[in-house]
Amino acid sequence: MNVKNLVYRGSRFKKKGIYPVRELAVMETKSLGDVIKSMDFDRFHIIYVLDENMKLIDVVTEKEVLDYAIKYNTQISFKDLFEDCKKTPL
Repeated sequence: MNVKNLVYRGSRFKKKGIYPVRELAVMETKSLGDVIKSMDFDRFHIIYVLDENMKLIDVVTEKEVLDYAIKYNTQISFKDLFEDCKKTPL
């Protein structure tokens, strides 16, 4: 799957009005690119970001992940991303 499919999924979702969801739990040390590689073509994703103690830090959507990847890069970890977002929100 490529990023183009993720981007065009939004228009398919708006057209249908209902779309299947897949949840992913990721450690805060993982990169945005790792999460994007784990996404399915035919699902919308909700991502739960956990710390090393398995405590929930934040919940983000795939749209937010793609927006962050554009603003920063796909190599940034969620931990670094959230620290930077505290300084300058998306």
